[in-house]
Amino acid sequence: MLIRRAISVHNQLVQATSRGTLVLALSTTCKFCAESVPFYQHLLQSADNTLALPIQAVFPNSESDVSDFAKKVGANLSAASAQDFRSLHIYGTPTIALVDSSGKVRKIWKGMLSKDQEHEILEVVQHGRV
Repeated sequence: MLIRRAISVHNQLVQATSRGTLVLALSTTCKFCAESVPFYQHLLQSADNTLALPIQAVFPNSESDVSDFAKKVGANLSAASAQDFRSLHIYGTPTIALVDSSGKVRKIWKGMLSKDQEHEILEVVQHGRV
């Protein structure tokens, strides 16, 4: 499955970088997305180093809904909004997709994550490996 290398979203781009990208597909109305915010915050903090894999959150909601959601859950999300998930081959939230530099989806995690899955994703992001 391929994700287009650059997807236009309200004049923003979701891009696969030379090392790949971790895409978080979330929704402001998704109960599990809201419950998973502590993990996403930890993930974003872990990605704050030069070796880390870039993370991009995408939402099917309006920019104002995404902003309200981020404030409500106390998350600092850099996100593209109003994304059509079907173009990304994502059919439910939360979904996390590991995308390589060519735009190929290497792994997908769907729904609420187990502690083992969270650890696996943190390792991928921290070491910048796809």
